[in-house]
Amino acid sequence: MMTRTSCWRSWGALLGWLLWGLAGASAAAERTGTRSLAGPWHYMVGEPGAPPKALATGLSLPSMPVPSNWYRQGLDHAGVVWLMREVELEEAPAWVLHFQGVDYGAEVFLDGQKLGGHQGYFAPFSVQVPPEVKPGRHLLAVRVDSPNERPADFSLRKRLIKGVLNHHDTRPGGAWSLWGQDANTGGIWGEVSLVPLRAGWLEEARAVTLEASESQARLEVSARLTRTVGTGPVTVRYRIDDPKGRSVAEGTLLARGERLSAEVRLERPRRWWPAELGTPELYRLHLRVEGERGADSLAVSFGVRTVARDAQGRILINGQPFFLRGTNYIPSLYLADLTDGRLQKDLALMRKAHVNAVRVHAHVTHPEFYALADREGLLVWQDFPLQWGYQEGEAFTREAVRQLREMLGMLGHHPSVFFWSAHNEAPWSSDWMAYKYPDYDPEQNRALDQELGGVLATEDPSRPSQQNSPPAEHLWMGWYSGTYRDFRKPTSQSLVSEFGAQAVPDLSTLETFLQPGQLWPLQGSNLEVWSYHNFQLKELTEIAKVPVGNSVEELISHTQQYQARLTQFAAESLRLQKWQPVAGIFQFMFVEHWPSVNWGVVDYLRKPKPGHAALARAYQPLLPIAATRGALPGLWVYVVNDGLEPLDGVRLLITSTPGGKAREAKVSVPANGVRLLELSLPLPAKEQGLHLRLVGPGGKVLSENVYPPGYFAP
Repeated sequence: MMTRTSCWRSWGALLGWLLWGLAGASAAAERTGTRSLAGPWHYMVGEPGAPPKALATGLSLPSMPVPSNWYRQGLDHAGVVWLMREVELEEAPAWVLHFQGVDYGAEVFLDGQKLGGHQGYFAPFSVQVPPEVKPGRHLLAVRVDSPNERPADFSLRKRLIKGVLNHHDTRPGGAWSLWGQDANTGGIWGEVSLVPLRAGWLEEARAVTLEASESQARLEVSARLTRTVGTGPVTVRYRIDDPKGRSVAEGTLLARGERLSAEVRLERPRRWWPAELGTPELYRLHLRVEGERGADSLAVSFGVRTVARDAQGRILINGQPFFLRGTNYIPSLYLADLTDGRLQKDLALMRKAHVNAVRVHAHVTHPEFYALADREGLLVWQDFPLQWGYQEGEAFTREAVRQLREMLGMLGHHPSVFFWSAHNEAPWSSDWMAYKYPDYDPEQNRALDQELGGVLATEDPSRPSQQNSPPAEHLWMGWYSGTYRDFRKPTSQSLVSEFGAQAVPDLSTLETFLQPGQLWPLQGSNLEVWSYHNFQLKELTEIAKVPVGNSVEELISHTQQYQARLTQFAAESLRLQKWQPVAGIFQFMFVEHWPSVNWGVVDYLRKPKPGHAALARAYQPLLPIAATRGALPGLWVYVVNDGLEPLDGVRLLITSTPGGKAREAKVSVPANGVRLLELSLPLPAKEQGLHLRLVGPGGKVLSENVYPPGYFAP
């Protein structure tokens, strides 16, 4: 059998008001005067404690690039790694070292003196260089600690807030094997910058829409000033530029508790809309800290828009009910990898599949993703990185609350983020854990989630949120229970946040991470390797009842056909329940984030499976659907319209394939709803398929839906 932790490392090779740019940072946040420390850093595997004496001779140690995750650089290690480089300090009132992200714990030293640290993998942080440090060359060292969970805690009572990055059924080894913590994600994954400080350091900035209409918007502009230079007072001023770069508001932030804030009114605002409804207009907030020794500035993008959830469970964007055609997304375990154009390609594939919302599943991903979502008008459901069970007690709750507040501060200015969820499948909502853990406690983490839910509701009332995404809204018929045809039964869930099935990627993709002898037969040590790469044979054969076949090629074909069929059937069935009560659906999941046999409709090389085309058909904003109707004979035709305008004078063409004659009917379609047409069709023979087309004025094809032969067979 291949070595588990080395078999796929090489796959990554396949794939006034002055603004000063933070090198490598997203366009959503900028500071002035920064100097990037990206490049080769020396490293050594270390132990807890003060910097070892070997750091004094650090330049003779091996090196790796920063930003990076050390596993992707060939270092297979869980625990402490020291990373170091020389830095040149010039004359300035003060210096700050800013870190975009370190996984997981960080302690920062300059010439052996500890400057500060941070815990948590996703949030930016900064430390100040002491004023007594003289200009010249100095040794910067960062002790990074990314440990595994202790065996006694893993996997029900975890202590690291890393969500899917260190425990999930899609990561190396899967959730329930001895190797489920393989391929550690530790490292300095984000940019490190040396920033001169002249007046004061703003840790974060936000502009939140309190109210907005076509005529006026009311905003709250706020910031946190965490350190100042000198002994004199400082003033924090703001300026807002509209999407065309014109200044539309300015003033001064005033102290209110721990934050500085001001209420701002904009006349005739250009509102941010999802791309499907309008233009994702972006404003720019400029902040300037002025003191006795100079000024510092920070700028972030934001959008003017409101979001709410009504009594029916519908998401309202700027007051408009908006049906969510979503997907779950983990682009990579290794955030440093996400600066190579992968995010842009993923979003292009999402647009092609008519996805209008993304659930960032049980983790916080790279900042560039949120900036792209803002610009492209893609809605984002954001999970906090809690997945399954965690330690009980005040200490863990306090740390989780601290990191949750960091997430709100980091992402709160993004208009694309419309929803927060504090925990995914918490033990108190997951009775399936009784079969997995002999000491399962059905009340575990309930108090934790109540605390986190309270923080979300009180500290960001501008967005809807939930304490937990429970298994009740994860509909896994056809994979973990029942049959995929159970999706035709009514659901009580307004937001269905998971549904899907596995499919084996194409042979050319499999051959990049499996050896020729491991491809077939699917038994013994070969099955162990496949299982390590997340393949679930039991669910495939015993629940989905998909035949394995007599070759790997047949297995690929059977699983891909099944995933495509389930994806289309589930999505269409749930869309037929639009507003009754379904308000949004999220397929699981979009891409495979490491070389695996997984639930993605796009494999880790970003090659779409047939499930991607099925998702694209089923997610068209305007969609004709053929479906059974209770116990009535034959098929009935529906039209779903997610647009805000009704459609009249539309022709529906129905053709049996292959070689059937087209049947035509004129239909009218309501805005943002579902229409059952007064026509029925006989069930096609097993060898027949069905082709539906909606044709508008001038013969323009508005939508097409295709059912392959055998789709309606019992």
